[in-house]
This record gives sequence, structure tokens and C-alpha cells, in this order.
Amino acid sequence: LRSSDPLGKASTGPSPPSMSAPPASAPTPKDAHFDRLKASIDAHGCKGSMLVVGISKEGSNSESEEEEEDEEGKEDSYTVEQVGTLRHILINDARDEALNKALDFASGGQGNNGFMMTNTHDGNMLIFGIPDEVKKALKKKTKPERFDSLFALTFALDSHDYWMMDNECWEEGDEMDQAIKGLAKAWKTTLKSTDAELGIDGEYSRPGVEAMLGMFEKKVKELDSGGVLVQVEAVRGVASNQMEARREGVVQGRRHESELGGATGYSALVLAVFCGTRASTKSQEQARADGQDKGMTNTPTEIDTRGEARRDDGWETW
Repeated sequence: LRSSDPLGKASTGPSPPSMSAPPASAPTPKDAHFDRLKASIDAHGCKGSMLVVGISKEGSNSESEEEEEDEEGKEDSYTVEQVGTLRHILINDARDEALNKALDFASGGQGNNGFMMTNTHDGNMLIFGIPDEVKKALKKKTKPERFDSLFALTFALDSHDYWMMDNECWEEGDEMDQAIKGLAKAWKTTLKSTDAELGIDGEYSRPGVEAMLGMFEKKVKELDSGGVLVQVEAVRGVASNQMEARREGVVQGRRHESELGGATGYSALVLAVFCGTRASTKSQEQARADGQDKGMTNTPTEIDTRGEARRDDGWETW
């Protein structure tokens, strides 16, 4: 039977039962975590967040492409405990601006170049500049500004950490030691303030900053405990011995200037560096004097004969 509805549309009979949508599955721990994070970002008027601590992958330090693809598929299986180890810091406009300035300072203006080239002088200059950067941060008018500046400075120093291992002021009590202690003191004072006073959230940013400071402290302690500093000291000890040997060679070279054919300046230095520490014999000195007296007027036969004479006296052929 056909019937018409009030709008004049024909109906062919009773409609089939509606198919209800399947119940939505519960979000994974990872999805739930990032949903809460996004809500916090929006609630605090921030533009995003910085991941400070990720989920550690035990076993191998390096992964192949296949292992990385497998790991991407396992993200949904992260447990609540694993996701609970993540640490973030919310980033607003002011914090973002402070980060850009601090990264420019720590990289020596090379942060946007794609790669950096640094040396010991760069490490020294950065260390000498840390106390001034800390003072600038503490002189900011508001506590949120002070927090942002200290956070940005510490993150930048941790990210560009070449200065820790390439400097000339690394011993206890030196400028690096004083700079790090000054930074730590500034943080200790700053974190006594409440989250509201600092303009940060207590759910993500404070735990995130505390985690960042913990990792920075661990890196510094590893330097002090013997890893890198002992290696640096050993290398510098060898270099110091080499320089002392070179100085001694220069002294010996200057003593024997007249015996070396009157060589002065750069020539004496070159001779001293390469052979100044050798025990000289009269035959060797005479061979040199003969060679310099004859100079470029020697014929091939004379050169060959002098070479033979050098070999007979124990000299090497130059």
C-alpha cells in the first residue's frame, strides 16, 4: 500500500530499523595525555608546548628505518605509566621570544645556519657571558619575565653544550664553575615563587622545568665526576708537554744560530721545532754549514756527494 505524507512524498511502507553507530572506543593513554595537554595549552593562552622528556627506549641507542616504523605502530600501546613520564613546558609568545634570544646567545649567532663551527675561544666567551645573562634575567620587572629568561637561557646552554667541553676555565673555582653556580642560585630563588606568580601551569610547566634542570645538573656532574674533564685534562697535559718540548727546541735553536749557518727568525724556529731537541754532533752541524755555504750553486754531483757524506755521518737525507 502506498500512502502520502503531509508533504506529498510517497511512502512505500515501514522504514527499516536504523543502524546505530558502534560505541566509541576509549582513548589510548597517549591520546588522553595529548588531549589534556592541548586543553591546557588553550586554557593558558599558549601557542604550543616543548617536549622536555620523551619515552625512553631501552635496549639499542640506534634504530633502523624498519625499527622506527615498528615503533610508530606501537605508540598506541604505550601504557599509562609510560605516558606519565613525559614532561612538557607550555610556550607562550613571551617565552618563545626569550628562547630565540637565548639560542642566539648560546650559538654565537649561528643558531639559524643549519650547522655550527666553534672553538675554544667561543667556549670561553660564552662562559664569560653567562653571569651577565643571569643578571639580565633577574633584573626583569616581573617574575614571569624572570622565569622565561632563566628557562630560555638554561635550555639554550643545554642544547648548545660545546662550551662545557671546549674551554680554558673548567677547573674548580674557575669561571665555568662560578657561572653554573650563579645560574643554579638564580633558579633556586625563582622556583620559590608560586606557579601563579611565575605565570606557569602546575600540571606541565613546573614539572617540565624541574626535569630540564635535573638533566642539566646531571650533565654538569658527569663532567665533574671524571668523564670529559679527565679526558680534557689528559689531552691538555700532552699538549703542554709538546709545547714545552717546542720551547726547549726554540731555545736550543737560538743558542746554535751561528752553528746553523746564521739562521734567524722563522728559519731558526722551523729548524728548532723539527730538530732542535735532537742531540747535535759536530759532524751534523758541519754538514748543515756546508750545505748552506754552497747554497744553490751546487751541481747535482756535489749534492749527491754531500748526501752520501750525510748518510756516512748518520744523517738523514732531507
